[in-house]
Amino acid sequence: MHGCLRSVAAALIAVCSTAAAAQVDTAKVAAAKQAGDEFLALAKGAETSGAMPRGSDPKVKALLDRVFDRAALGRGVPPIQDSAKFGELLNNGNRIGFAYMLAGTGLSDLNKLADDQKAMEQAEKNMSTFAPEMGRWFDYQLAIQHKIVDSTLAFMASAKKDVLERPQVKEGLGNVRQGLARALAGLFQTMAADGLDDGWRKERLVALSEIAPGAAKIVTPDEAKELQRQANALAEAVGDAGLKAGLQKLGATLVSQQKS
Repeated sequence: MHGCLRSVAAALIAVCSTAAAAQVDTAKVAAAKQAGDEFLALAKGAETSGAMPRGSDPKVKALLDRVFDRAALGRGVPPIQDSAKFGELLNNGNRIGFAYMLAGTGLSDLNKLADDQKAMEQAEKNMSTFAPEMGRWFDYQLAIQHKIVDSTLAFMASAKKDVLERPQVKEGLGNVRQGLARALAGLFQTMAADGLDDGWRKERLVALSEIAPGAAKIVTPDEAKELQRQANALAEAVGDAGLKAGLQKLGATLVSQQKS
């Protein structure tokens, strides 16, 4: 998604309003990358051994705090020019999340996971084994997606009609939309994984509920309906009544907020 956002930024930088916008903190971006490097040095060989640094270790927690530092995203609505930095932060966080996913699979390339059933089973097991760390990763992804949603909506509201009709702009915004829909669908699929408890799912629901009204204004009606279907399917599978109601409300929001 960050590549698509960069293409939008390149085309629109001259017409984007940045008044009162929150700039990404470049120093914190650099600190997050450095922490990611240090973390992966500690995790070296985990794809074979299955032994990953845990957030319960104070040293590891300090590194994860820097990697997943939301303060780097700034306050308020960011300018679309910051999209490349969002991509850097997202990629950096994904390095850590993928390391947890691939622990003990024998793989270091996520793209090869789908071709190895045994590795797939181990990766799914890792979701529950490393649930606290995976939860932090997913919440961080959603925080970035939320900023992307806010930035995109702000641009769409301020840009002139002729700008929005430019082919490059339409293509870039379309890619942002598709990436957002895929990200939300992927999280619903992850939340359905065996081994995760309803408490973990309820924690993820908080960030999902916050992003839903804005996301509904970006995804297409068909995508919104499909996301609602996934949310409702997950609601049927969980046992916690509050979580069930929350997922159903989330799905309804994705559909009902589209034109409001």
